[in-house]
Amino acid sequence: ILEVEPLLSGALRFTALDIDRPHLRLRPDDAETDILSMGEMMEAVDRIAAIVDEEFRKRDLSEVRLRNGRVDVVGPVPRRINEIDAVLRRDRQGGILAEAEIVGRMGVWDLGLRRAVNPEHGERQIGLYVRDMALAELFPSNEQVGSGKGLGLPLEIQFNANLGADGKFESANLVARGQDGWFRSGQTVIRFDDVALALGWAAGHPGVVIGKSHVIRGDTEIFFTGAVRPPAAGAVDWTYEIDADRARFGSVDVQEPAVVADYLSLDGRVDLAAKVLFLDRLQLHSGSAVFRAIGSLDLREDGPYLALAADAEAMPVSVLKQIWPVTLTPPARRWVIEHLKGGLIQSASVDASVRPPAFDEAHPDAGWGGDDLKLHINLVNTEVAPLATLPAITDLTG
Repeated sequence: ILEVEPLLSGALRFTALDIDRPHLRLRPDDAETDILSMGEMMEAVDRIAAIVDEEFRKRDLSEVRLRNGRVDVVGPVPRRINEIDAVLRRDRQGGILAEAEIVGRMGVWDLGLRRAVNPEHGERQIGLYVRDMALAELFPSNEQVGSGKGLGLPLEIQFNANLGADGKFESANLVARGQDGWFRSGQTVIRFDDVALALGWAAGHPGVVIGKSHVIRGDTEIFFTGAVRPPAAGAVDWTYEIDADRARFGSVDVQEPAVVADYLSLDGRVDLAAKVLFLDRLQLHSGSAVFRAIGSLDLREDGPYLALAADAEAMPVSVLKQIWPVTLTPPARRWVIEHLKGGLIQSASVDASVRPPAFDEAHPDAGWGGDDLKLHINLVNTEVAPLATLPAITDLTG
């Protein structure tokens, strides 16, 4: 946009700039480069924003409009963002505001980015807001994202970072939230009413703090905190720990009262390159009931492979029904819900090694065979209805 008044005095001045179909291609110097820390990323964003601000200032621009833009990130985790329409504006204090509308895999989503500078002391703040971005946008561009998996769930994300006047990272926090969503594991649909995840970063403290977060579905309410830490020197595994505060379990398909866990804690490791999650310790207490487990989940091309060793003591059958995950061997879970009534599991142990079909209730293969599943259980005063056509066996002990 050309201003007429300066032109009449012999000066050529543009106040706005339109750019059609810009294409930005980013390629890391080393395809095997380590994941950048939050501090490194925010300091890089601040430097780029400072360059943009200086270009605005030198050219005395009020705004820049981008139409039908595209960004490609080349590397081990490729990304492509197409059909970007954006407007960039600058204020007189060196603040940059960018607002964008993006056509994604599952629909249109909005993004807002602001970099503000304190005019008195020079501290910087970077804020990001994302609205209606589908889960599918988090997957690499070289992975197929099919319909019917619940990946169209719209997310709302808010992010803030603080940097000192010298541009050094100080802290950051992120909150992501999704409501009334679902996703599919095989033929099993997992629904939720509200999921929120809060993350925090601080200079000098590697890793991520998990702030007060939650998962809510009907009578199930799990509020949790924790931490994720990067690999130690010479190691490859990230580590995690999660603690839940009075978690409440009330599955919608279990017609018994919800149960509350007095104590729930788990920790383990993640090998990102091999796509393996290790559960080094899980412990749950609910009244007199105790449940402990260790295991691993190997995410392969054909689905998840689970190895699990668990034991329980003094656990009411009703507690087992409520805490059994709906995706873990759905047929066995369904049998327990429908055929075991009341009573107490005095002691139990299970060693399981199951393949992907075990997570799909409709699959003709059970997902285990032979010695893949070993179960020892001692029941007290339990009612078992093995067949609908036969009377139930009551007061079963053994």
